[in-house]
Amino acid sequence: MPVPPPVQLTERDYQLLVMVFAYRGLTIAVLRRRFFPTPGARSACYARVQRLVAGKYLSAHRLPSTSGVGSGKTFLTLGPHGRLVIAKRLGCSRGELGRASRLVAPLIVAHHLAICDVRLSLEVAAERSPVLSLVDWIPEGELARAPLAVVDPVDGVTVRWVPDGAATLTLADGRRQQFLFELDRGTIPGKRLRARLRGYLLLAADRPRPVLFVVPDAAREAAIRRWVEAEAARLGADPTIVWLTTMDQVEERTILDAPIWQVVGRSARLALVDLASRQAGRDMPAARAGQRRGAGGGGEA
Repeated sequence: MPVPPPVQLTERDYQLLVMVFAYRGLTIAVLRRRFFPTPGARSACYARVQRLVAGKYLSAHRLPSTSGVGSGKTFLTLGPHGRLVIAKRLGCSRGELGRASRLVAPLIVAHHLAICDVRLSLEVAAERSPVLSLVDWIPEGELARAPLAVVDPVDGVTVRWVPDGAATLTLADGRRQQFLFELDRGTIPGKRLRARLRGYLLLAADRPRPVLFVVPDAAREAAIRRWVEAEAARLGADPTIVWLTTMDQVEERTILDAPIWQVVGRSARLALVDLASRQAGRDMPAARAGQRRGAGGGGEA
């Protein structure tokens, strides 16, 4: 078998490897959205990924099919040469990078990839925004080192859980707002999810942080909204820390600037830029807020 020629890494290749590491594995489709976004770049994307896999900068793993028919998507992680490149860039040893992703179960992988889609939409939107920028995104794996915990007053049991992510946005004037993130695919039983929602409401009494839920459909959104309102009433807590939207509404053009987020306890849908501005201590200027209501938010905030 002929030996493939050595790969001469470009700056885009370096950025691509950094993204694969930061996301703890992703699919070619996500890389294409980030680095090969033009309609005619599909072939170039696949060819480049193939070269990086052949050069052992990336490792490709065929995932199980979620339907039970055929094979699933190709999941990309860092290969041995890619880990060496990233270690040099970060100034650490390959061992300090941690273990490569071992995601295998179809439902776990599907959840991970959905998070990747939302995270990428947020990153691209923040890069384009004149109002906000993304300071950082903390993935679930890092948050798991210090899980959230609270004593549930309903039964006295300590509830522990790990959000799917945490991100910090900064406004143009330097003010920052952190929010927690949950990607719900409708697979968590209602009783278990209600306990987590109570936990968020209880924690907000000491440290109010908005929690963004991306859910599969309007029915799930309505159910979570009812649960939050019911638990907030029982606890005397503020339900407006929970913001909801459906997966089909999230993309880079909407995630920050479009009024797609339903605030529990409020009638209007708001944009994430409004959340960051309000929570950081100052509302959006009246003209800008009026413009958003005209774009389809409607009602009172």
